[in-house]
Amino acid sequence: MSLCTAHPDPLFLQNYQLNKILIREMAEYCKIRKIKFMLVCIDFLYKSGDEAEYISIDPTFRADFFEEDLRRYADSLGIEYHCCPKYPKPS
Repeated sequence: MSLCTAHPDPLFLQNYQLNKILIREMAEYCKIRKIKFMLVCIDFLYKSGDEAEYISIDPTFRADFFEEDLRRYADSLGIEYHCCPKYPKPS
């Protein structure tokens, strides 16, 4: 939940930024070698009521944080981005 708020835990944020550096380096590696690089994000499916609960804990919570942040990041790198839609929970 922390990264999806305006007040992320510093350690989580540092680790997430490290992952983005790795994505950037992989994209650059592929670009130099004329290999298509595509960033794919799979929507996280929250259980019913989770989103409302998280917002009650921290009103800055955004359920779509990763999808939107990674989309913007891919755009900034000039790489293709696809986000797989949320699928209903299995019964």
